[in-house]
Amino acid sequence: MSVGGLVVLGASSADVNGVASNQVVLDNVAQQQLDQHISDITGVESTAATVTDYDTSSVTKQQIIETNDITTHDVLTHTVKDDETIESIARDYGVNVNTIKWANDLTSDTLAKDDKLSIPPVDGVLHKVEDGDTVKKLAEKYDATEDDIIAFNDAEIDGLKEGRKIVIPNGTKPDPVVSSPTYASAGTSSYSYTPRPSYGSSYNYMTHYTAYSSTSTYSRGWCTDWAAYRAAQLGNPVQNRWGNANSWDSGAAAAGYYVGSKPKVGAVFQSDYGWAGHVGVVEAVSADGTKIKYSDMNGLAGWGNAAMTKDWVSAAGYDYIYR
Repeated sequence: MSVGGLVVLGASSADVNGVASNQVVLDNVAQQQLDQHISDITGVESTAATVTDYDTSSVTKQQIIETNDITTHDVLTHTVKDDETIESIARDYGVNVNTIKWANDLTSDTLAKDDKLSIPPVDGVLHKVEDGDTVKKLAEKYDATEDDIIAFNDAEIDGLKEGRKIVIPNGTKPDPVVSSPTYASAGTSSYSYTPRPSYGSSYNYMTHYTAYSSTSTYSRGWCTDWAAYRAAQLGNPVQNRWGNANSWDSGAAAAGYYVGSKPKVGAVFQSDYGWAGHVGVVEAVSADGTKIKYSDMNGLAGWGNAAMTKDWVSAAGYDYIYR
């Protein structure tokens, strides 16, 4: 409509946020101009228009929303400094030791200054996608959840692209599969010793049974002799009359030793696996107590040889013997 030559725009025929269609809707500036114009002409205060404030609560403006969500894109690179250890680095980044070791294919705790380490943003496994990988296969392989893998890596959008590194949240890297070798004894007979599936296949050679001086009464060259020798070196001397490895748990318990599932450095690990059982010595224990490194005779490096695992292996399934 027009008032004294001033054009005023009204509402549409439909109601707008509760404003009736026969009402004139003005903003404050237009209203003031109209009031002044009518006043100039008539000399009275204008009531020709009704000013209505719009309800804008239902109008949504597109916004950038900040989020603290982390994804596979948040993998960091850390440069090792003097005196840093895997434990201290893991603590600084709030992840566990295995997460860092798995991400960098480390088989020991040894770090050198200026080493570059990939640090995943959460506990789990850093995996490079290979041809044939699927979310289902990776979830099964790393004991993880399919939905977590999809969400964390935007796989619902990008899929799994070959060659891309992704994070498997809360995944665990499976222990290596080890074959079952047969080792020849020092005499004409032979025996078969089958390592448990959790035993690591890579190791550091330590010594031959003829190259160290043992004071135990166990037969030289056998796992029992090494276990007695090495445990004593690490502050856990054992007795000399427990027989074959498969009877060490009962012999130790009768002698008042701790025999149980909790490992510690220097403890003898004992298993009834095999015809005479097997014993070795715990060399290291992971921070959460679920993994060990161990040394043994006749297991890792063959008959008459002592060696220590490079890899962490599962601590489950053994008795541990110590004072």
